[in-house]
Amino acid sequence: HPEAPQKPEVLFNKALVFAEMGRSDVAFSQKFAERELQREIWSEKYAAFQDEQELAMEALLDTTLSEEDMEIYSNMVDSTLTQPNFDDYFPYMGEAWDSTRTTLQSIVSGFAQSRVAERARDMLETLQVPASLMEGDEADESQQLLQPLELPDNFEAQFVECDVLDAPLTLVGGQDLFLEESGFSDLMQAQGVLSGDFEFEVTVNHLGRATRATLLIDDDALNLASTLRDLILENAQFSAPRSENEPVQTSCYFSISIDL
Repeated sequence: HPEAPQKPEVLFNKALVFAEMGRSDVAFSQKFAERELQREIWSEKYAAFQDEQELAMEALLDTTLSEEDMEIYSNMVDSTLTQPNFDDYFPYMGEAWDSTRTTLQSIVSGFAQSRVAERARDMLETLQVPASLMEGDEADESQQLLQPLELPDNFEAQFVECDVLDAPLTLVGGQDLFLEESGFSDLMQAQGVLSGDFEFEVTVNHLGRATRATLLIDDDALNLASTLRDLILENAQFSAPRSENEPVQTSCYFSISIDL
């Protein structure tokens, strides 16, 4: 399909849109400004600390110092200043930033060889939620997501049943995003169809790409169901299936309900 190679770029542009939504939020602006202020305060404090250490080192060159003064200056030279934790001022929180991270992760996981993959990874690392702001399991999972999937070219993932996946199979970015980007919503409206229920069995490889989609309902007179099946095969990006944190392929029941 001629549009398939553009999928990573489309996703990256979508991530930028989500990010712009996040930046337009007042809470983000306040958090970002506060973090910059705290960093500036720390920078000034650390610079003053270094100045004091340099003065202490110079003072220790004085051979007439008393033992008490030598101890004071020596302690100053040997002392350290701990950088404060800025995690509480982390500004990239909220639904828009979650959507940004999810979309970027889909590029890192599913399109590692694309020209935008490195940019997506760099941006994702910047937006990575600090572990201190997440629950333990969530933090571990987040770190695992950032790891690039390195597999041999001839890798063939184990096939497992859908019910043993670590997480349910879902469309990256959600159903609405897929229907919009694939053009299926516009197609339904053009045909005067405003609602519909579609059921499939989809086989998905370890990268989250559909390799097979079988209709579980009779096709309609307008062939919308078969058209949607073809779009799933050509454009859909599913969450990369894992079982016990290992890449796998699977076949799952998948349904889409539309009400425009």
